[in-house]
Order: sequence, then structure tokens, then C-alpha cells
Amino acid sequence: MHGLLWFSAAAICGMFVARDLVLFYTFFELMLLPLLIYVGRWGGEQRVRAALTMIVYTLLGSLPMLV
Repeated sequence: MHGLLWFSAAAICGMFVARDLVLFYTFFELMLLPLLIYVGRWGGEQRVRAALTMIVYTLLGSLPMLV
């Protein structure tokens, strides 16, 4: 759990330090991976549904940013 927290913090720092859009997008997507693992592993009763919903919403939100 601590490793995921450090990975998430490093990705957030990289996201804010990025100077171009491709690097920002890469760090943004890397930041979401530990959050997805947190929700999928330590979520409540409907954690799988919540994780899938998170994937769909973040992909639909980040694809226009990429375009």
C-alpha cells in the first residue's frame, strides 16, 4: 500500500512538472493506476463495479484531452 502511495505521489509530481502535453497526459494516466488498484482492492461491496466505472469515466474524460 505504501508503494502505491509513493508511486501516485511521484506521478502527481511528474504531472505538475511536465512541460509538454504528451508528458502531462502520460503522468496523468500513471496517476490513475494506483487509485484504480485502491478502489479495486480495498473498496466496499461493489468495488469491481466502482473500479470499472472509474476506468470508463477517466478514459472518456482523458481522451478529449489527448485529442
